[in-house]
Amino acid sequence: TTNLSPRIRQLLLHPAGPLTVHFWAPALKWGLVIAGLVDMTKPASTVSIPQNFALLSTGFIWARYSTQIVPVNYNLVSVNLFVGATGLYQVYRAIQYRRSGLSGKIVPASNAPTATSAAVPPPPPVAEKMVVDTAAVQAAAATALTPP
Repeated sequence: TTNLSPRIRQLLLHPAGPLTVHFWAPALKWGLVIAGLVDMTKPASTVSIPQNFALLSTGFIWARYSTQIVPVNYNLVSVNLFVGATGLYQVYRAIQYRRSGLSGKIVPASNAPTATSAAVPPPPPVAEKMVVDTAAVQAAAATALTPP
């Protein structure tokens, strides 16, 4: 580290710099934010309120805690604020969906054929009940296993 510029050396040796866990823990926690952003594209019916409430709570609690530790780690503060915000938005979406009255209702699909439905053959018919005569099966197995 003696050949490095003073600015890079200062960054590397900072108490929350890349040579410490104080840098890498928040850096990896951004994965939770990315996952929350990706989940925003999914239907609100699949959003788990307890899971996202946990993200909301821990995000905002740890954001507050991140401002009280020394050294103040602004990367940790920002990632926790984003985790809390994505959790809050997902909980809002889920609650709005449940209040809209769409949850639990079956919305009929259109009967019009589509390009994909015309190419897919219908499934084979399913038998109502299959009755197995166990005595006949045992007799057939016994005859098949007896030597000629």
